Amino acid sequence: MENNSRINGNVFSNGSIVGVAGRGYVDYTVKVATIGNGIEGLIIGGDAYTHNCKNCTISGSLYFSGGGQENCTASSGIKEHPVEETRNLPVTEEQITKWKNDALDGGVFENNYTVLGGASDSLGPRKIVGNLTLQNNSTLVINGTLWVTGNITINNGAILRLNSNYGSTSGIIVADGRIIVNNGAQVQGSGAEGSYVMFLSTNTSIDPAFPAVDVYNNAQGAIFYASRGMIRLHNNMFIREATGYKLYLDNNAIIEYEVGLEDAAFSSGPGGSWEITAWKEIE
Repeated sequence: MENNSRINGNVFSNGSIVGVAGRGYVDYTVKVATIGNGIEGLIIGGDAYTHNCKNCTISGSLYFSGGGQENCTASSGIKEHPVEETRNLPVTEEQITKWKNDALDGGVFENNYTVLGGASDSLGPRKIVGNLTLQNNSTLVINGTLWVTGNITINNGAILRLNSNYGSTSGIIVADGRIIVNNGAQVQGSGAEGSYVMFLSTNTSIDPAFPAVDVYNNAQGAIFYASRGMIRLHNNMFIREATGYKLYLDNNAIIEYEVGLEDAAFSSGPGGSWEITAWKEIE
C-alpha cells in the first residue's frame, strides 16, 4: 500500500500487509494469518490481528500472537491472541469452470473480438478464443457470461456495462490472460442497486509492471478478482472490491468495500441458454 492508499472496509490476508513510501489506511479490522507475517506502516481504524507489528497506529485493539513488535500503538490496548489460520480464496476452481461452461453455452468466437472506436455492440454468453478489446469511446453491453482466453483491454472513453435485464444481480467475465482498464474507461452494472461486473483473471503474473489485473481508472461498477495473480490499482482511482493472490495499491487508490463477494448474487445473464439434463414422459 503506497502513500494515502485506502481500504474502506475489512482486510484478511494470508501474507503481510505493508505500507511503503508513507502510510496506508484500513478503515476497519485487519487480520493477517500465520507465524512470520505482519503489518507495517498502516493506520488502522479498527482492530488488528497479527504475529508481527511495525510502525502502525491502531484505533482499536492489537491482538498480538507473539512475534516482533516495534513502534505500534493501540488505543484499546494490546491483547494476546492465537495465530490466525490461513483461508482459501472464496471462489473455487469448480465455480470458475462452471462460469466458463456457462459462457460456452452461447457458442465460441474463434478469433480476437474488437469493438471499434465509437461503435456499440452487445455480447454474451460467449467464449472468445483470443483477446477482447474495446477501442476508444466504444460501448459493449454484456448479455451473458463471457470467457476470454486472451487479454481484456478497455480503452479510453469506452463503456462496458451489463444489460438492464440483469436487474440487481451481477455478471461474470473470466479471462485466462490479463485484464487492463485504462484511463477514462467505465465499467457499469445493470443500473440497479447491487449490480456489478466481476472481472476474474486466472493469469499468474505477480509482476507489478505486468499484473494479472491492471486498473488505471475509477470502476465503481466492478469487482476485480485474481485467483492466481496480482491486482494493481493505480494513482487516484476508486473501485468497489478486490480479492486476489496479491494486491498492490498505488498512491491515493481507494477500495470502497460495500458487499462481501460471497454474498453477491451472480447470474449468467438474460442471454444465458438452457441445457436439458434429464426428462421423462408423464400421463
